[in-house]
Formats: sequence, structure tokens, C-alpha cells
Amino acid sequence: MRRFLIMIALAAVALVATPAFAQDSHDAPAPAEATPQAQKDQIILLLSGYHYFPTRDKLAAESPNAPQILIGIAEEASNLPSLRIQAIRALGLFADDAVAATWFEARLAEGRLPEDLLRHTLTASLRGFGERALPWVEPYLGHPDPQVRMSAIHAIGSLAGENGRLVLEARRDMEVDVQALHDMDRFIRPDR
Repeated sequence: MRRFLIMIALAAVALVATPAFAQDSHDAPAPAEATPQAQKDQIILLLSGYHYFPTRDKLAAESPNAPQILIGIAEEASNLPSLRIQAIRALGLFADDAVAATWFEARLAEGRLPEDLLRHTLTASLRGFGERALPWVEPYLGHPDPQVRMSAIHAIGSLAGENGRLVLEARRDMEVDVQALHDMDRFIRPDR
């Protein structure tokens, strides 16, 4: 009988605790009257998942201004680099959003992003905007840092289609780094 009472008590505790856990779930909708700060906090929570990356729908459900919030997170120098990178990756999900497109184009044209963010920005812009982003990324094939050039090579080679392959082919003779040349060749001549 005692064992039975303990099991009932544990079940009651689990039932009482369930609503609190549900509030932390990624599936919990944002309250309709959520403040901009509350919306930002929810988006940060979505970006902070260890084994989870939010979908565009999940981000948009938290705020109608999700792209602007993501840009704010990415731009805030006091944020952890990992959070800023996640915001940049998520911003690439908003391929039909003019604000997102303008941010990618402007930041890549300025060339002032820290290199850890820059490499992810190159990939996220092409992943989100495809060949439309090719002119934003192509100049980075001439970047002085070989790691940035290789990021541009991989983004263009894997995400920019046939036009990307042609761009890499045209730039191949200007590349001096052996590993970058090898990577270019993999995308220019994938059958080799």
C-alpha cells in the first residue's frame, strides 16, 4: 500500500510540473501581446538549442519582425559569437524578405564583419538567396585570408549552381593557395 501511495504522489508531482515544462517548449506559441523584448527573448531561446535549429515558421510565429530581431542579434557585438552566428544562419531562412536581403548585401559589400561571422554570412546569404547572392559573395574569392576564400569557394561551389561553377572557373588562375585550388577543382570538375 505504501508503494502505491508513493507512486500516486510522484504522478501528482509530474502532473503539476507538466505545465511549467510546456512553457519552455519550442512549440509554445508566443503570446499575442508579447512585448518586443519578449519576442526577442523567445527568438534567442530558439537560437540557443543545442540539438535544434529553428525553422522559419517557428521564428515568424514568435514575431512578425523576426528578420529585424535576427539582424539586431547579429549586429550586437556584446552577444556571444555563437549566438550571432545562429542569428545570421536563421536570417538566411527569410529569402523573400527585403530587409534580410539588404542586410546581407550591405554587410558583404562593406567587408567589415569579423572573419568568424563573415564566413557564416557568405554561406547563409547563398543558402538563402541562391544565385541572387552570387555578386555579394564573389568578391571574397580575392580576400587576403585563405580561410575566407575557401569559405567563399565552398559556398559558391555548393550553393550557386552552374553560374557559381563558372565564377570559380574564371577565378581559378588567380588563386595561389594549394588547398583552395584543390577545393575549386572539386567544384569546377566534380567528376575528377
